[in-house]
Formats: sequence, structure tokens, C-alpha cells
Amino acid sequence: MDRIKIPYGDSSLELVVKENMQIIKPVKEAGMSDTKYSKEKIKRAIERPLQSKTIEELCKNKENCVIVVDDQTRDTPTKLMIDVLVEIIGRYIQDIKILFATGTHRKPTNDEIERILGKDILKKVQIDHHDCDNLDNLAFFGKTSYGTPVYINRTYLSSNLKIITGDISLHYYAGFGGGRKSIIPGLAGRNTIKKNHSLLLDKNAFMGNLEGNPVHLDMLEIINMRNESYKIYPDFSLNVIADNKKEIVTAAAGDLNTVFDYLVKIAKKMMSVEIKDCFDSIIVSSGGYPRDINLYQAVKALEMVKHGVKPGGNIILIAECKEGIGDYTFERWMHDFASLEETEEKIKSCFELGGHKAYYLKNILKRNKIYLLSRIYKKIIKKWGIIPIESLDEVSNVLKGGNVGIIPSADFMIVKKE
Repeated sequence: MDRIKIPYGDSSLELVVKENMQIIKPVKEAGMSDTKYSKEKIKRAIERPLQSKTIEELCKNKENCVIVVDDQTRDTPTKLMIDVLVEIIGRYIQDIKILFATGTHRKPTNDEIERILGKDILKKVQIDHHDCDNLDNLAFFGKTSYGTPVYINRTYLSSNLKIITGDISLHYYAGFGGGRKSIIPGLAGRNTIKKNHSLLLDKNAFMGNLEGNPVHLDMLEIINMRNESYKIYPDFSLNVIADNKKEIVTAAAGDLNTVFDYLVKIAKKMMSVEIKDCFDSIIVSSGGYPRDINLYQAVKALEMVKHGVKPGGNIILIAECKEGIGDYTFERWMHDFASLEETEEKIKSCFELGGHKAYYLKNILKRNKIYLLSRIYKKIIKKWGIIPIESLDEVSNVLKGGNVGIIPSADFMIVKKE
């Protein structure tokens, strides 16, 4: 019998593939690109910007530059993008700042910064991180038509040249990550993020969808706002689609919205995997570190595969979760609200960041059995209705009969029935 490696933290676990098992892979598999060509794709994208002046033209008469990057909870190939950008911008501007778009997350550690950016670049740039609760460093822009109060990071706003970077990926309720998400939630105030995220209950706020999606539309309003002192919209955007080895599948640069729309069209074709029949069970990995750094991040994999398993079927999630649950509000909501209905009412009446993940998890628990192989204390997840398992050997006991789908890395695709 064949064996397959399942990502788990920084390493992998080996699973024996039996006759009743089928491996589901994305259209674009990892490892089909390499670093050399990845850098070339980035350079080519920057040299041929979409609906924008070139970087060289934008740098003229500018004293400083801020480059916005994803934080430690994402495995965006940031180093590849930053190396190319700093090499070009550094010919014209000496004052370059890298700003981590942390949203409501903690700031990255020094080790995480070095892992994300590489050691060499740290000698050439300044490092800063967003703090959604630092009101002194947030500028107010009024409210959107959805009632969202808009507060954005002043360090970003006051820079002469504003550049954002990121990757296009599937997202629970914003449809797709990347593009405008570097700013909201990346550089927004806590109240801005809370109100925007509270729109997730809308029927159009789901993974892979932008049409009529209020979360996305609210984000678009936000990035196009300005006040007497600042405009939010960036001067230049560099986004990529990457595989799970951080190699670039394709890249685009230039105007933020143009780049985002262009890459989303490609991502929709790449990231949707259709199956003829739903499986009785699915074994799925969140994709390893940092996607499985904690349960808060790892549960995204469940959302990716839920339409590929029959009602009442099993989902076995492989996620190390070395930092445990990862979010206090998420954990509290899982403890405090017994039903999906209670959780939904709480979102409507008093939305809290982190609570939305409890809503999604309870939604799937109502439909399917969830098993979890992780480092999380078992008593915690048992109370939530999640069944802990010790090893992949236990999977055989769980999956007695029926057809089984194996998804080694769910972070780059959404599975759905034809």
C-alpha cells in the first residue's frame, strides 16, 4: 500500500493509503515551482504593473516608504517579495519601514520576524507592527454605509510611499484573502475590525464568494476613504498566489483592486476542487506550521472541506496546535454557548472578535463528527464535542468502512460536490 506524508507542525506524519481512500489534491500542486522562477515572476510583475506607474516612477521625490507585510499567522512568501522590493526601492529611498499587518493578533517575536523576512534584510530596513488598540496611532475616517467606524494605522497613512504585499487565499467570510485585507483588518482599529467581521452572518459572506458579500464590500469602501489629512488607498500593491511550499504560482503588481481582481480569477480556477460524490469521512491537515500554530487558525481547514463529506460523516483534523487554542474569546465562546443558535444570537447582539470562529466550528459540529490529532489538552476539546485521537493509527479504528478522502493540505483549496 502507498504511504502519504501529512503536514503536522514543522514536520509531517505518515499515513498508509488503503483501498477505500482517495487523495484529493489542488489543481496546482506544491513543488511545481522553484525559488529561482518565483523571484523572476515577482520581478516581472513589478516591471509590468497593472493600471499603475512603475515603482521607479513612484519613488521619485519620496523621502520614505512603508511596505506592509503579513504577520506570523500566515505563510505568505514575504521574503521573496521584500527582497525584490527593497532592492529596487533602496536605489531611490533610504528610509524604508516594514510594517506587520497584525490586525488583532499579537506582534511577531524577533525569531518570527527573522523567519518571515530573513536575516539580511533586517540591516536595510526598520521594523514596526500594527497595534489595533493604540488609539494615538489610529486616524479616524468616519463610517461606511454598513455602519463600520473606520480607524487606520497612522504610521502607514503618513508614509510618502505606501506599498502593500500579500497572497490571495480562500477566506471564511471575506471570500478571498489578500488585497484589501492587508489594510482591513491588517492595519485597522479593533472596533473597525469587530464591526466589519460582524457582517459574516449574511448569506453572501462565504468562502470563495465576493458577489454581494457585505464583508468584502465594506472593505472596499474602507480602502477608498480619505479625510483632510490622509488617503487610505495604497500607492502600489504586490500580491501573489503561492503553493504550500511558499513558491510563487503567479504574481501581479500595480493598482490594488486591479491586482486583486486579476489574481482572484486565477485563484477561483486553481483552488476549487469538485468531487462526484461526498465522502463518508475526510482526513485533512491544516497544512502544517504556521497554519496549524493553534486551533483558532487550524479550524479553517474544516470550513474548506465541509461540503466534501456527507452529513453525519467524520472529519479527522490533523493540526499540531503547539500554541493551544490560540484565542481567549474563541475558547470562552466554545465553553459558554451550548448551541449554534445561542452563538448566532451572541454575534447579532454583541459581536466579539474570536467568537466568529466558535460559530463556524459549532456549525460543522452540528453536521459532522470531528476528530482532532493535536497537542491540545484533551479535556478541553472533549467538552466541545470534539473527539481527540493520539495518532494516525487510531484513524483506522475510526474509519471502519465507507469511502475516505485524504486532503494533505486544505489551506489552498475548497472541496465541493459537482
